[in-house]
Amino acid sequence: MGVQHGFRHHLATGALALAAGVGYAQGPAQAVPFDQARQAADRILAQPEFRTVAEDSLLERWATRFFTWIDRLISGILRVGAEKPWILTVIEWSLFSIAVAAVLAWCFRAMKRQQLAIQFEAAASDAVWRAESENWAERARAQAAAGDWREAVHSLYWATIVMLEGRKFWRPNRARTPREYLRLLEPNSPRRKSLGGLTGIFERIWYGNRPASEGDYERAQALFETLRSA
Repeated sequence: MGVQHGFRHHLATGALALAAGVGYAQGPAQAVPFDQARQAADRILAQPEFRTVAEDSLLERWATRFFTWIDRLISGILRVGAEKPWILTVIEWSLFSIAVAAVLAWCFRAMKRQQLAIQFEAAASDAVWRAESENWAERARAQAAAGDWREAVHSLYWATIVMLEGRKFWRPNRARTPREYLRLLEPNSPRRKSLGGLTGIFERIWYGNRPASEGDYERAQALFETLRSA
């Protein structure tokens, strides 16, 4: 801002001298009075080519003060360091420690965000699987209410398969047979025994074309609830 103020001062002075000097071109007898010279200078400075000077913005003034303070700080540190070199060593290690701490903090926050993202994705995925399984179970209840026991058992079986897929017991693959699903569970585990009982009912009715009854549905429903609460 000081440079701009000086520049404006020089412009005004030069314009004033220019206006006053017009009268002296023919000799001292034709000198222009000061007031008239001042008016002439104001007219000259009002021209567009002289409207290029503007005051610094508040941000620019603060930036100038900040960098001036930084310059003074560094100069002071260098002066002290010249007298006591060990101070520079302390400052270097302090800055290095701060930089390392900042990097570690950034890494920690990045890992935390990643963990939260994974947890959120897992929770969202689990909610999707639960909703799909519940849709199959709701369909089974509606089919049972209509007396369609065969379709009700079929829907309960798929409600169970989708539920176990959501719990990561296997990767989704609709090309598997019921026995292949069964072999993916741990042998002799309660979960495999329950799924085996449900698979037997489903295969007998769906693939064996045996007539289904309300009792078949109730047994399938009990096995489904056992697996869901396991």
